[in-house]
Amino acid sequence: MWEEFQKIQDRITSQRPFFHQICDWLCYTIFPEKSLQNSELAIARNHPDIIEALIFEEEQNFQRRHDSEEQYPEGPQIMRWTEIDGFPDKFKYKHMAKPFRPVRCAPFVAAHVSQEGLNYNEQLLFELKIARDFDREWFNSAYAFALCLGLSKTMTKEDEGIRNE
Repeated sequence: MWEEFQKIQDRITSQRPFFHQICDWLCYTIFPEKSLQNSELAIARNHPDIIEALIFEEEQNFQRRHDSEEQYPEGPQIMRWTEIDGFPDKFKYKHMAKPFRPVRCAPFVAAHVSQEGLNYNEQLLFELKIARDFDREWFNSAYAFALCLGLSKTMTKEDEGIRNE
């Protein structure tokens, strides 16, 4: 069964890289005796600053692709969701001007809603799609890292011991 899981993981993550973190998390749950090489979840659990540095690097790449004169998508629903309890302050981008915030916050809102199983309306979904379409590379990378950080918090100390052999 382990080999089949690895085949499925390889196939899924080649098409959607952000599923790598989900597959890692599933592996921890389904195959607790198996060790994952270079698991981003273990890195996120033990050294979240590394994942946050990768997010910062992706943001710098995003800024190189876009200039301040571009028309950035609006996102009033996205910004409302950054104010709910439990949403990480560091991903609210309060230091930025309002027009630049929704597209940066969108992947973190999407990850938070997914991980918490929150109900959302069609307007939020619409805004998230527009933000994703503005820069898919940023959205997909930041979403994957946000999922990784969130899922790593669900791991127990026992999981860490198994994985950090």
